[in-house]
Amino acid sequence: MSFEGNYLDGMMSRKGSILSLLRAKYYVYSIGEIIPFTLMIPAIIMNKLTLLGAFSWFFYTIGFIYFCNLQLVVYNKQTIPLNEKVTTRQSNGGIQIIISLCAFGVPLLLYSALNALFGETIAYITLLIIGLGFILASPYWIKNIYQRFMKRRYENMEGFRNSRQ
Repeated sequence: MSFEGNYLDGMMSRKGSILSLLRAKYYVYSIGEIIPFTLMIPAIIMNKLTLLGAFSWFFYTIGFIYFCNLQLVVYNKQTIPLNEKVTTRQSNGGIQIIISLCAFGVPLLLYSALNALFGETIAYITLLIIGLGFILASPYWIKNIYQRFMKRRYENMEGFRNSRQ
């Protein structure tokens, strides 16, 4: 999210543009998930992955994981020069590390626990329901993220400008 600090800082001059940016970011990321989903088709054909499993992880990613990742918009106060390489060392804040670990760790722990307790089918159905719930609620939580960002906008803008070189 540090690269996007540059854009957020520039877009603060227009009132509704941040909300549009958040919606567009969510929709583009969601459409981008079609590529990994199609790459799973050979595994489905070879019976290495069930169709239910592929759909449940697809919708869980678009729902819950993107919900977690978009929370970083509120807490990000850093920018990175746009001509800097992505592979250079970045100073991530603690909240960014925690959210990233939760976005990657919680699904695996949840799936493992549900699979051990109830079986693979119930685990996949649970992930699918959670994902669809977050997708259906996305207009509400995107608006909530926008409102929380706007409450912190001056603090975030100060951080954006202080982190420039």
